[in-house]
Amino acid sequence: MKDHAKQRQPLSQAEFKVYDLIMDNPEIKYLELSKILGVTIGTVQSQIKEIARKGHLLSHYKTGATVGRFQIV
Repeated sequence: MKDHAKQRQPLSQAEFKVYDLIMDNPEIKYLELSKILGVTIGTVQSQIKEIARKGHLLSHYKTGATVGRFQIV
């Protein structure tokens, strides 16, 4: 089993804001994130992709532009 903590890279300030909201509510919707942060859904998607790439999210599922479910590492 891999140790994900060793693979984590630091998050930018914007990525940390998204990560913090996901920590508070792992089932938060992309649309809700974009409204709270004042950015587009595409921006949220890009930030979530980077957060996952940096090892802070194990996985995220998207069934539509407004639905998100996240597993936090």
